[in-house]
Amino acid sequence: MEGALSVSVVVNNYNYERFVCQAVDSALDQTYARVEVVVVDDGSTDDSLELLRGYGDRITLLHQSNGGQAAALNAGFGAASGDLILFLDADDRLYPDAVTRVVEAFQTGDAKVQFRLDLVDRLGRSVGEVHPASGRVMPSGDVLPVLLRVGRYATSMTSGNAFPRKVLDAILPIPADSFRISADGYLVALAPFYGAVRSIDEALGAYRLHLENHWSMSEVDDARIRAFIEHDFDRYDIIRAAAADRNLPYSAQLGYDDPYHVTLRIASLGLNPTAHPVGSDTRWSLAVQGVRLMVRDRSADLSRRVLFSGWFIAMAAMPSWFLRPLVELVLVPQKRRRWRHTSMRRETWMVRQRPLPHRLVTRAKEAAQEAYHDVVNRTAPGTRSRCVEYLGWTGYDNMGDEALYIAHQEALSGWDLRLMPRSDLARPLAAFRSSQTVLRAGMLGGGTLIGREKFRLQLDRARSIAPTVPFYTLGTGVEDPEFYGASAVGQWRELRRWAETLGSLDSVFVRGQESVELLESIGVPATMVGDTAILLADAAPSTDVQERLVGINIGSAVQIWGNDQQRVVDEVLLFAKRLINRGWSIQMIPVSPRDVVMCTYVARVLGSKAAVFEDYLDLDDLLAAIRRCHVMVGQKLHSVVFASDTYVPSLALEYHPKCREFQLSIGRGDYIVRTDQVRSRQLADMVEDLADRRDWHQQQLFEGVGRLRDSLNESARWIGRDITRHWPDLAADA
Repeated sequence: MEGALSVSVVVNNYNYERFVCQAVDSALDQTYARVEVVVVDDGSTDDSLELLRGYGDRITLLHQSNGGQAAALNAGFGAASGDLILFLDADDRLYPDAVTRVVEAFQTGDAKVQFRLDLVDRLGRSVGEVHPASGRVMPSGDVLPVLLRVGRYATSMTSGNAFPRKVLDAILPIPADSFRISADGYLVALAPFYGAVRSIDEALGAYRLHLENHWSMSEVDDARIRAFIEHDFDRYDIIRAAAADRNLPYSAQLGYDDPYHVTLRIASLGLNPTAHPVGSDTRWSLAVQGVRLMVRDRSADLSRRVLFSGWFIAMAAMPSWFLRPLVELVLVPQKRRRWRHTSMRRETWMVRQRPLPHRLVTRAKEAAQEAYHDVVNRTAPGTRSRCVEYLGWTGYDNMGDEALYIAHQEALSGWDLRLMPRSDLARPLAAFRSSQTVLRAGMLGGGTLIGREKFRLQLDRARSIAPTVPFYTLGTGVEDPEFYGASAVGQWRELRRWAETLGSLDSVFVRGQESVELLESIGVPATMVGDTAILLADAAPSTDVQERLVGINIGSAVQIWGNDQQRVVDEVLLFAKRLINRGWSIQMIPVSPRDVVMCTYVARVLGSKAAVFEDYLDLDDLLAAIRRCHVMVGQKLHSVVFASDTYVPSLALEYHPKCREFQLSIGRGDYIVRTDQVRSRQLADMVEDLADRRDWHQQQLFEGVGRLRDSLNESARWIGRDITRHWPDLAADA
């Protein structure tokens, strides 16, 4: 068959820039050899057309003013040359062997080959169902008798159907007025008049459920249900007309013997009786008809018939306030998964607080690890007298936090830098340490710690245990209360509580000018020195660079500007696709476990055109991976800091004010885009600018990073001298 038949996949698109490339890629990646891809852009006002033009001559691209799905399919067929035509919606996708399976199933005389589609959510994850439902038999053979009696047969949606050219020649064009959207209703209704229907009882593609679907529902909408009913009436009209042309008998009440149509009518009547389009309907008459149809329906399995019979009775008997969840259960696939307790929800990518039992277990483990660490290190000879304890984030595989700890070790290389106990369960150990005169100094480490209650309480406790021990900060960040919007008042209150805590420290060296200004507002003098991880910067820029390789980091957080991480992911996907179309390659680079899922998702959607760097937990390997990038785009702060350490020109996706603070500290304030303002075209243009003037950007980075490194080193030397001033007995070793 493969040598005999050619196949055209016609993709119709309108404002689906977030999905259309996945649809086109799925058509281009078919295992069948003789496939052409025709894409019709139906007057999109987003950036779809630019993305599609990037495919060049791999696709046939048509662009027309907006006329609806019917007009797009008509135009696509006019440009297609295949023997079989498969219409693919731009938000759906085909599996690689879909066309091969269709060609294998097709037989001479068939009017259509159809297959099931997996239902997936916005991110492409299965919702656990297929269409048509797995409990319904998809017919093969002559379905015309059923169509003329019922008005419908078990069929797939647009993307699950393939038609021979001769059938489409006979039934096209699709009327653009009555079938502007859901044009497949016209095609599947008329095709059985021209031959047999061949069904493949497997899912060969995916139908995406999302908020912008024109036809499927993500929420119960009585207006849309009425539109479905009117669409059925339009379809029944063309069935009657086709039957009359052939002198074929048909039911006088098309639709009334169709379980799905009766389902729509009872739902419409129950939700909004005054707007219901069929005045003679009553809930009980529709319920009785629905049960009767379920009893007679042999295409559905017994459990499905029993459940739907019960549903019809409930729709008639239940009070009106209970009908919406009943309708939701049947007509909204995303919600059905929730009813089955499989936790379907809209993904927000935001970090969520762990349950209390999990947090208690984690704290117990931390205390045990700290106790073990303390015992091991206390037995090491010659380490007691030069101990500096470090308070900060470590031990969570966040490479930014680990880099800050390593940078502090290098800055205070003459001292034994140890982790201060973090968990309340380890406080007795801290008291024991002070009695042994182990602690010579304390260090509030890097990261955005000032303004967080947790670290203030820990620092105050440590100061109360060892009141004569000097404490310092080096490159610590300050939380900006205004970032938290409605919670800003509470955040300012917490920041003011830090005034007394910081006033007792021997130095306050902070990350950036914004941190200095925030502390000045509460009466605490501070000095800007930069992010401590700058101390890990290379001596000179690397020459081992892969041309037009962009490193991309995105990751979840508790809160970001705009609080819509999904939108950031969508825009980054479009941005990456733009770059791929311009000849770039993509390296997804996580810097913490929270980044991995998101980076992997983007790489999976982009397919073979992107890879995920997996060895990020080794700091040397992570820095080496970033060095190879031509340009870096990073959401997490330290992905951009690491790019600066290696002099790779970078663009910061500012999810938190600390990202802007860092870029400003090295003179890179023009290369920041807030997460609530991210646009794929803007990102692509900024990356091209970074690449075109890479030498100039590297020189600017070299100078900005050098200034901060000198400042950090001088501040670290001052801290070392000040510790020995407090402890004269250590002067000889300093």
